[in-house]
Amino acid sequence: MLTFLVLIGIPILEIVVAVWVASWAGLGWMLLALVGLSALGIVLLPKIGLGSFAKVRDEIASGRDPSAQIVNRTLLLLAAVLLILPGFVTGVAGLLLLVPPLRHFAAQRATRRFRAKVQVIRARTAGGGPVIDATATDAPGTDATARSRPQLEQP
Repeated sequence: MLTFLVLIGIPILEIVVAVWVASWAGLGWMLLALVGLSALGIVLLPKIGLGSFAKVRDEIASGRDPSAQIVNRTLLLLAAVLLILPGFVTGVAGLLLLVPPLRHFAAQRATRRFRAKVQVIRARTAGGGPVIDATATDAPGTDATARSRPQLEQP
């Protein structure tokens, strides 16, 4: 049902709202508003996208849980994408996600729904020491290609 709503319902709603705005403000102003919303999304998308990785990396480097920052940045990216999509309903939804208190509320709701469906497991290295990056190699005198591989039985 949700898929039907997204694929059929939202485009129909966008058309109805666009016709209403065009009849109220005029076709030219409606088109200008749609282009303006999309331009705002196009301008914001690279700025939000590049900043996302830096803020999450800073959270991880300082030893803090980056999940709140990840959710916040994901909602900002969603806001930019909604602004880029042509339409007033998606544009207004994108603008609302740019308002920090509304984005915080949406983040809390999304986090609550996510945690209800997923078991979160946090792990740390033993003793809090550093993680050692290593590469596995074969022992000297062995041939990795000569190993026998399991064979599937043919019915």
